[in-house]
Amino acid sequence: MALLLGTIVLWLAALSRVIASIRRPDSARISMTVAAVCIALAFTTSYQLTGRSIDAVLRWPYAAELIQHLLFAAAVYATLRFLTVLRLGALTPRAERWQAAVFAVVCVTLIALFAAIPMSDTPTPDFLTDYATSLPAVGYRTLFYAYLVFCLVGIALICRRSLRAALRGDRLKPQPAATAVSVIGIGLGSAAATVAAAAGAVTMISTYAGMNLQWLAGVNLAAISVAAILAGLGILAPYPVEVLVRWILARRTAAHLAGLWSALTDAVPEVVLPLPSTRSLVARAELISARRRIEIADALHRIRITPTAAATIRSSADPAVALGHTLRDPTAWAQAGGTGVPAVDLLPEPTCGESELPRFWAIADAYGRA
Repeated sequence: MALLLGTIVLWLAALSRVIASIRRPDSARISMTVAAVCIALAFTTSYQLTGRSIDAVLRWPYAAELIQHLLFAAAVYATLRFLTVLRLGALTPRAERWQAAVFAVVCVTLIALFAAIPMSDTPTPDFLTDYATSLPAVGYRTLFYAYLVFCLVGIALICRRSLRAALRGDRLKPQPAATAVSVIGIGLGSAAATVAAAAGAVTMISTYAGMNLQWLAGVNLAAISVAAILAGLGILAPYPVEVLVRWILARRTAAHLAGLWSALTDAVPEVVLPLPSTRSLVARAELISARRRIEIADALHRIRITPTAAATIRSSADPAVALGHTLRDPTAWAQAGGTGVPAVDLLPEPTCGESELPRFWAIADAYGRA
């Protein structure tokens, strides 16, 4: 049941990556899409019904066994490549050639060893039992598991470094949060898959040596099921996590600005703009947040502060905080038609590319405390 759940999650993840690559194609996304599709196909071929169908179509005993392992190898290679690009920004030509060469040598060697196995014309569902005493079969499985462990350890290490980098940034921004959750899932899935691969290798070698460690087959199945679920969720995570964080940020910003926005728009109601209707909760939350920032800015252009209060604000260490306190005092507002300084002129000019949100946040915070 767990393996079936993992396969379903992986297919959902693969479809999400295909859609993402079609919408915004680039080398990194395509690598992750290839990895997701390969691993979903590999898990699908592991089922007896699918495996027997592949063997019958190709008329080659245990063909599904070889195809499944080549797909797994391609999946971990593409994942390692994707995460390396994600971590470093780009692969050096030398590193790219080295990774591709190792992958190609492993695949060719796997095919050669598989072809050397003395296959029976009437295969059974258990390849391990049938060929436990065949040296080419043991070499084939050992090489496969060794390459898997090599790549999976690399994937887990890169995920750990990427997670640290994401956590060092602003965790309240959608992209770092989505990246952090994604690499956690992929990293934990890789760790579980490493356990599965190691258990599989030890099982094959111990059986060839005449030792009975069949309980490791259960460890292999359990670990690979957990790996499929975790990796699938990690691949699926970026979009929903990014959407959730966007919604939380928009709601949080709108709530923090609510008191200041309400007071300023009561004073100058003409700055209030109609809010377009939308069915998306995220879009609505972001619209409300954006409108409050725009309407606060417009109100600060219209509201005037008395010269005495303006001089106090200008001489303060933090004009935004001082303005927030001053806006709470009605006597500091210049009368309509009288002389006064526009409130927005009391704030320092933002630098090129700087958002006004931190200033509005500070004003709203001071306004609420005053």
